[in-house]
Amino acid sequence: MDTTLNLTIDTGQVLAVTLSGPAEAQVLGMIAAKRGALLAAAEVEARTYHLGTKPTPGRGYDDRLTVRLGCSRSTLMAELEVWRTSAGKRGGLRYTQGGKKYWVSEQACREWLGDNKKWDKG
Repeated sequence: MDTTLNLTIDTGQVLAVTLSGPAEAQVLGMIAAKRGALLAAAEVEARTYHLGTKPTPGRGYDDRLTVRLGCSRSTLMAELEVWRTSAGKRGGLRYTQGGKKYWVSEQACREWLGDNKKWDKG
């Protein structure tokens, strides 16, 4: 049995593709794999890290900044201070602060490590 797959293009046009059983299974498998990869990448990009000594339970990853960046707490505090005093103009590690706690995003970690590559989102 043949199946019709309708794809809507950004311009609003619809592309209809008729697939046979084996082709349908192959295309659906590729779509599922790509979707899984995109979801995994989005999960990693949404991560945040802290300066605490224990990982946050239930996160599914170790969210300690010292573990993520492989630096000591004092080195990281110095980098946070560079960012604070120069508003990011002289480098340092970008962060958000709530009270006495610092949170650093995955993207800020990548920037600090010098990995400014635009990640493949599609």
